[in-house]
Amino acid sequence: MSSVCYVIPFAKSVLAKNVLSKIKLLKSSGFKVTVICFEGSGVNLLVNRCIENGIDIRRIVTNELNIDLTIQNIPFLVSFKIREILISESYDIIRFVDFMGSAFHCIQGKRVCGEFTETTLVVDMYGASQFRNEAGECWGYGGFEQLLVQYMERYSCEFGDVLTSPTDYMYDWAISRRWRLCEKRYVIPHICISESQSLGIPNTSHLIFCGEYSKAGGLHLFCNALRRLSKESLNKITNITFIGEMSNVGDIPAETYIHDAMNSISMQYKILNDLEPTDIILECKRNNGILVFPQITSNNDGEIVTAVANNLPLIAMASDAHKEILDEKLLFDNSPASLAVKIQTIEDIDFSTVSNKYNGYIARANWLESNNIKSTNLCKTSSSKPLVSICIAFYNHGKFLDMALSSIEKLDYPSLEVIVVNDGSTDIKSIERFHELKAIYQNNKFKFYSKINEGPSITRNYAASIATGDYLLFMDADNIAKPNMVSSFVDAMQRSGCDCLTCYFDQFWGEGKVANSSRGLTYALVGPSLELGVFSNCFGDTNFIVKRKVFQELGGFYKSRVVTEDWQFLSNLVLSGFTLDVLPSSLFWYRVLPESNVSFGSEYLKQQIILETYCKRLPPYVYHVFNSLCRPTLESNHHTDDIPEIVKKIIKRPIAIANKVLPVNTKRRNIFKKIMKIIFRVGG
Repeated sequence: MSSVCYVIPFAKSVLAKNVLSKIKLLKSSGFKVTVICFEGSGVNLLVNRCIENGIDIRRIVTNELNIDLTIQNIPFLVSFKIREILISESYDIIRFVDFMGSAFHCIQGKRVCGEFTETTLVVDMYGASQFRNEAGECWGYGGFEQLLVQYMERYSCEFGDVLTSPTDYMYDWAISRRWRLCEKRYVIPHICISESQSLGIPNTSHLIFCGEYSKAGGLHLFCNALRRLSKESLNKITNITFIGEMSNVGDIPAETYIHDAMNSISMQYKILNDLEPTDIILECKRNNGILVFPQITSNNDGEIVTAVANNLPLIAMASDAHKEILDEKLLFDNSPASLAVKIQTIEDIDFSTVSNKYNGYIARANWLESNNIKSTNLCKTSSSKPLVSICIAFYNHGKFLDMALSSIEKLDYPSLEVIVVNDGSTDIKSIERFHELKAIYQNNKFKFYSKINEGPSITRNYAASIATGDYLLFMDADNIAKPNMVSSFVDAMQRSGCDCLTCYFDQFWGEGKVANSSRGLTYALVGPSLELGVFSNCFGDTNFIVKRKVFQELGGFYKSRVVTEDWQFLSNLVLSGFTLDVLPSSLFWYRVLPESNVSFGSEYLKQQIILETYCKRLPPYVYHVFNSLCRPTLESNHHTDDIPEIVKKIIKRPIAIANKVLPVNTKRRNIFKKIMKIIFRVGG
């Protein structure tokens, strides 16, 4: 039997219940099962049930997320940690829940780095953040943090080996939102292990609400429908039971909302929180009540599957997902009026003649079979060693160029040319050092040129115009390459088929060698998230590799002295339809100096250039809408009353600053990491 690892770090109650029934079946069928979790309303249930059933479970603790990355978004850190855990382990199948994008780094590692080649990475689409936000009428909620999470979720569903969903509806929903989904995808309904015959004559005087206590769960629709009932119809209802997971209805706590709604119609009620599917069956046996599933958007979670599999009397919202498994006579439209009519006429439904379309035996068989799928998305490799042109723009960096060139000499990739262009340096010592190094290194591999000062963008374009390599790799004169920088980049380009790749990098402070310098954070990147890229450079640093023909087609770097050429070029590359990804490993050392571009520059002009890059791709009317929406952001960045933004720029790397003046120990590092988190959450 296959070994399966199920990754469900953000275990909302409904997700935990859905997963539990599946992993129990795997365990009882002879599969070796491991579960990885982190937090969530259902995490304790998940942990306890796994222990009871002899299933290995690993819970990530908060301290494990003390990772020195520049991105301190919790889902991003969790995904990073999961890859770190799984890279050294061996499974036939690793399954990820789509919610919160926990598959992101593992899938990126497989696509770009060739990791997990013997493992099938499966993403189960149970309902991503965007799906849940829309259902809860909070579309656009969460700002930059949510944009990042949603990108991670979409990336996972596009580049995973296999997708599964309990319904066709979920695929249709994603495609209608312009998601790209991997080709290999299956519909695997949720399963219910215990099935029984009808529980007897339905008790229409007892209604049982089943779902999350929120707008997404349809709680407001249910309560408003009850208010619409005639006095005669209300008098026929003696009790209402609420079974679900606590949440809010808008800003109102669900318990308060239910209490007020039931008091307004003088109805007896009780609230039961977080029952497992088997407990729902027991509750229905006690009173034979009618289950009501008013979810506005549903993906046929375990509760409704349990009800159908056990022939429980129910009515449900006529969502596309419900239509896939329920008899039409059980459905009502998305309005309180329609539900009110269904309740008033519920005595007319002959539940013994209901013909639902869910088959539990087939669902279980399909689920087991899906855990034997072998990935056909094999990582491509090549033995060819195409010529790579390393392009270095040099300006007054005489102290550092020899360290950069020395690191290039130590690269483990054989097919290189190195083009160093002096951009009209004014520092005498730097000019002298440039010519000294030219005399030392000048050969068929290293080429040195000088020109008038025009800025880094034009200088890099000049170097690229001389280059003859299949790939261009840009490098700053004060950075230091790691030995595997070029070989890893080339292997990843050939493996992924991308037109351009960026990478993580390690920061260090000062003018000396890395070994003698204070270390900063690892600079983490996201990739081609155009929605994030409007506001910050999530694409990559200038130290990227790109196909030379693509660079030429795009016209090179933006010809401006405003230091944002990497951000502008990479966003333009993605907007133009070329493919970009991130190699999630550090391939070079980035030197941080007081005058570094990472710390200074007109943020207003930088963002203006980026917005212009985006707007060139838009129709005129969209351009004007876009411009009017973004203007307040530009203006707030330009004026000094935006104190949080200014603080972010000044205190860019508090840990590294502290390392220069304070002894480094765990306590002080943790203090400054907390400071950094506070700073980077202000206004975001």
